Parts: sequence; structure tokens; C-alpha cells
Amino acid sequence: MMINAIKEVAPEYPDVVFMWGDGTEKLATNAGSYHERIYEAQYLTGIVAGNMTKTDKIAFVAAIPSPQVIITINAFAKGVASSNPSAKVYVEWIGNWYDPGKERAVALSLIHNGCDIITHASASDATGQTADEMGTYFISSGSDTGRYSPRVYLTGATWNWEPIMADITESVHNGTWNSQPRQ
Repeated sequence: MMINAIKEVAPEYPDVVFMWGDGTEKLATNAGSYHERIYEAQYLTGIVAGNMTKTDKIAFVAAIPSPQVIITINAFAKGVASSNPSAKVYVEWIGNWYDPGKERAVALSLIHNGCDIITHASASDATGQTADEMGTYFISSGSDTGRYSPRVYLTGATWNWEPIMADITESVHNGTWNSQPRQ
């Protein structure tokens, strides 16, 4: 896991800056964290899900209960509620950022329980692939994985890391780096 690697290596290289996405814990004096505000886009994808569901059951496959994942789920659920107050979002946890087998099993479980729209917060493409195989509408999260589910892809919320990475790189180069860059 990235957090353990940074904790171990950062003190050995005090002149190198280490950055951790989604971090909340201060790992070393030369380590910082960053995250963007994807919750706004997740809210919008929730509106799409709320409008498209026929069963009023929407699935969310989630990696781990980190603050950012919970924020993402809440924003998505609020979007769903704003467009369809009768719909419910069903969340199941994978327990890891990357476990395609478990992610597929969780996605199948949610689909078999009547969810007709599915999204995720995880690092594999298994949710989208499973949705495509099952004919269940899919909303991507984090990156554009619609190419893995072309028959059922509705929309997605994608990261644009370029601005924050450019800011971090420039601040390190200029000697103005701060462990908590703008978000």
C-alpha cells in the first residue's frame, strides 16, 4: 500500500517530495497529500442515475470507507435523491482498492438484487465489465472506463489531475512547496 511505502522511504530521502492522493495523515515532513473535488461531478452522475432507473434500486460498489469515498457516495446519493426521491442507493464494500474478482462478485450481487444502474469507486474495470455482461446501465467514476461497457455506459465523473500536478511540480521546483496544496 502506498501509505506504508511513503512512511518507510520518505525519511531516507529528505530532499525528495512524496505526494499521496486521498491522504489525510501526515506521513513525513517531506510528504503531502492532495485530492480534487470530484463530488460535484458525482452529484451530477447521481441525477442521471435517478432519472434512468426503472427499479428505483441503484448500486454503488465501493473500495474502502475512506473519507473521499464516503464523500463521493454521499454526493452521488444526493444527486439521485434530487431527481428521484423514491430511488435508493445500495452500497457494498470490496475492502480493497483493487480486487477485480471481489468487485465482480459484489457487482453481480447488487445486480441480482434488482439494481438496474451501477457505479463504483474502485481501481479496476470489473464493475463496468460486469454491467456490460449483464445489460445493466453503468456510470464510471474516476476515469473514463466506458470503453469497457459500451452497450450500457451512461456517463461518468472523471479526474483531471493535470492542474493539481502542475501546481505541485511548480511549487517543488520553485521551493514554495506546501504539504497541503490547493484543492
